[in-house]
Amino acid sequence: MRNAIIIVFFLLVSSWRVSAETSDAAPDDAAYVRLQQLSAMNLNIGASFSTDSLLWLSRKVEAAARVAGSVSREFKAGQILVNAYGLAGNLALAASKAQELLDKAGREENPLAMGLAIQAIGDTYLVAGRFVQADSLFTKAEPSIMQYGDCFMQAELLLQEIHVHLSHDSFEAAVPEIERLHTLLDTTAGNLPAVESYRFLLRSYEVLLAIRLGDTARAGALLAGIRTSGALQEGFRMWVYYLESQYRLLTEDYGAALQYNDSTLSIAQGGTNGDILFETLMSKASLLEKTGRNREASELYREILRITDSLYQARYTVQIDSLHATYWTDQVQMANINRRNLLYAWIAGGLFFLVAVTLVVVLLVRRKNRQLIRSRQELEAARAASDDSLRTKSLFLSNMSHELRTPLNGIVGFSAILTDEESIDEQTRQQCCEYIRENADLLLKLINDVVDLSELKDQSIRFTYAPCDVVALSRGVLKTVENVKRTRAEVRFVSDVEKLELMTDRNRLQQVLINLLINATKFTPQGSITLSLHLDEQAGEAVFSVEDTGCGIPLEKQPHIFERYEKLHEGVQGAGLGLSICQLIVQHGRGRIWIDSSYTKGARFVFTHPLNLKPEQS
Repeated sequence: MRNAIIIVFFLLVSSWRVSAETSDAAPDDAAYVRLQQLSAMNLNIGASFSTDSLLWLSRKVEAAARVAGSVSREFKAGQILVNAYGLAGNLALAASKAQELLDKAGREENPLAMGLAIQAIGDTYLVAGRFVQADSLFTKAEPSIMQYGDCFMQAELLLQEIHVHLSHDSFEAAVPEIERLHTLLDTTAGNLPAVESYRFLLRSYEVLLAIRLGDTARAGALLAGIRTSGALQEGFRMWVYYLESQYRLLTEDYGAALQYNDSTLSIAQGGTNGDILFETLMSKASLLEKTGRNREASELYREILRITDSLYQARYTVQIDSLHATYWTDQVQMANINRRNLLYAWIAGGLFFLVAVTLVVVLLVRRKNRQLIRSRQELEAARAASDDSLRTKSLFLSNMSHELRTPLNGIVGFSAILTDEESIDEQTRQQCCEYIRENADLLLKLINDVVDLSELKDQSIRFTYAPCDVVALSRGVLKTVENVKRTRAEVRFVSDVEKLELMTDRNRLQQVLINLLINATKFTPQGSITLSLHLDEQAGEAVFSVEDTGCGIPLEKQPHIFERYEKLHEGVQGAGLGLSICQLIVQHGRGRIWIDSSYTKGARFVFTHPLNLKPEQS
């Protein structure tokens, strides 16, 4: 009995529908707003307007939305229509309309439309008292409505789920739904025009939950808040009378409960819903029994049987069968949709997997190609280095065999003269000794050059950096070259400063200057050889240059002049290592060395040395 009464009053609440638009157009806004107002302010159909007005307005909004292509509004109006049929007691039409919405939602492939259609099917099961099936359908509809629906749709679905839990005695399950609805109303109050009506309904369900749990104190406190809220418009008045009746029944105040039941009955008799009238009469008959008025209760039961015969016997069986068929149709339809969606998901997943595998294969192939290209380049570089090493080795052996043979032949020849000839005079003996010394010095220089080049290349040679006056050093180098030169060319020194201290390796800098000057004397039989020093303060460098007026170096040979074993003239003594050694020493000291190709009167070699070099920078 009490569950049937809850169903009746929830049907009154369910007729309150609001906008469910998500992203499509809003056709006939005035009619749609009027439909919302009519449903929200007149929950008790027949109390202040006829059922036909709600049915007519629902159909009008649904048709306008269909023409405008507003899917969510069309299905929202259709859902209002389903509940209007239920409130009018026509379950067959309600089930038929709900099935129509479900079929169309399947064709639309719109998740929100599908959710609203399933919710409408659940409404029809709720009207028939099939709470388990209704709960299952509302659970199916929840993901779509909660994700795509607006706050109106979400609030209404939560109200339905709360009602279902209270109707089939799963009271504890209603608690989290009540908390979710509280949160929703608090966060979306600005978007809910009738938020106070929602709050009233929520408080009413909280009162009903407390009554079902037997919590008299909480139920009384909550009910007192409802009494003072002023929310007693015609659509909610019967709710308040019903709650008062249930509360008095809990406190065993049967007389007061009967009075509130009569107030409920007076409103129900003015409406058009036979179900409401039937359930209210059943509740009154039960209360008459509890108050000992058995005769009146018996007469009332006879009246109820008469109403039952006229109201239910002609249609109830047909309606339940229709709902049962609708339920199974819904299950088959949903199974087909799920299978199709699963097939689409597998296809999409397969395509994604193929694309991912293809992408991975392409990336791996490209990576392998890059590695192959890199390996090929490294192989070519190694092959070129090997070829260069072999060529260098052959050139080195050829040059060194030639360069070593010359001084060795001189040493051996003059030594033989000194030992074999007893009658040579002192002057001849002195000349032989001089030739032997010169060839020995030349041989020692060749060996030292090879050792220096090897150590510089392997970076095993050690440099000793200390302050050095490079002007004085240059003058000393000039005197040394002047004493050993074999040319009539004038050797001179030109400097911008009288003194310049640099942090450098004195011996290595002297080696560079001597090598450059000695090379110049080899190719300048006459004329002049000039060692110059000037400062480039902007670049922070000391610039040394050695220029001569000799034969010069052809332009085509200048790019190779610093390579090892490169000789300008094969007839000139030397292994072709001097300039390579100079380059390595200068670069070790963070300087640069080059040949000035713009100088055409002979050859000019230029190298730089930092003014503020620190030993750790070398």
